[in-house]
Amino acid sequence: MDDGIPTTEQLVSDIIEELRADPDTDQVLIDILSEHVVKMDPKSSAVADAATLIENLARQRGEQDL
Repeated sequence: MDDGIPTTEQLVSDIIEELRADPDTDQVLIDILSEHVVKMDPKSSAVADAATLIENLARQRGEQDL
């Protein structure tokens, strides 16, 4: 039954899509977070996995600025 109230999954999806549509949002970071953390049933290692990827991203971007 559709009572017009979005599900939690739909709210999460809508927020991610709004962030992706914003040109000022870091798209790579949104991809990492949505793939690992911002989901209905993340793995127990989701935060650690995302943190590792974010650290690698920061390292790569730092090396590009040298």
